[in-house]
Amino acid sequence: MDAKGHQDVVPLLNLDLRQVRYFVVVGEELHFGRAASRLCLSQPALSQAVRRLERSVGCDLLARSSRAVALTRAGEAFLEEARILLAQAERTVGSARVAAGAGPTYLRLGYGPALPDTARHLADIHKLQHPSIGIDCREAPTEELLAAVREGTLDGAFVSSYLAHDWLPKEPVRDVPVACLVDESHPLADRSSVSLAEIASYPMPTVDTAKGMHWRAFVLELFEDLHLRPRFVAGLEHAEGLVPGGPLVWLVSQEFSAPGARAVPIDPPRYVSYEFVWNHETASAALELFVDELRTVRDREGWLRRVSTPVSRSNA
Repeated sequence: MDAKGHQDVVPLLNLDLRQVRYFVVVGEELHFGRAASRLCLSQPALSQAVRRLERSVGCDLLARSSRAVALTRAGEAFLEEARILLAQAERTVGSARVAAGAGPTYLRLGYGPALPDTARHLADIHKLQHPSIGIDCREAPTEELLAAVREGTLDGAFVSSYLAHDWLPKEPVRDVPVACLVDESHPLADRSSVSLAEIASYPMPTVDTAKGMHWRAFVLELFEDLHLRPRFVAGLEHAEGLVPGGPLVWLVSQEFSAPGARAVPIDPPRYVSYEFVWNHETASAALELFVDELRTVRDREGWLRRVSTPVSRSNA
């Protein structure tokens, strides 16, 4: 309080958003080496940047030792708010660019039958956050989605990471548990969970398409990790919309559903990763906003696992 009885005003912190972003990555990795690798920085430069941030904030955000890095109580609180701050900063810039006419104010997005819930959830959140940006979502086979993104008739699509699309920019979305899809009359249908060893005793169809061959390689790797081999049977013509029958079993994303079938969880869990891909030549400010929102939701809801099931790309 000054001589006239006025309350002192605490100066507004002049936070460097780049330092805040660096701290968020360190807070997620809890390892300066891994964080520096993600950020393409040297470890000393990253450490110095975080130290400068701590001086700006006025307290220690990290507890450091020769063996480990941990968040302090202040660091835990700051990490949560820092994610919100960065997301809001990205939305603010994106909204300005959209308002300035930097591209279309609607998005054309696609997803396959393996990730419908996640795709619609993200679209609904984006509509609430950015009502001025329209979203048109459609479901289609993965090969069609990738072709549409390449041709520019879709702005982006949700696809499996085991497919070959290295020519497209991508953002990790979610690691989804793999489930065993069986007919409602199948002996495994009433089980609360099933192991890969049990699944290996039943015939499993493969699909005679490029996507089907990549999925076969992924499934084969899951079993080979346990020194098992699945009972693959003759291929089929279409990869999507298949309904099991008789003794057949399918391995699918847990979000996949089909009439007359039940998805039984696998124990211990196995995961398949999904990504959002787009064409950098047709990317707009509206799309940048969507990708920013995706990152925010993904990180907040913990959709990525620290260690994912290995995915073979040898046949991709």
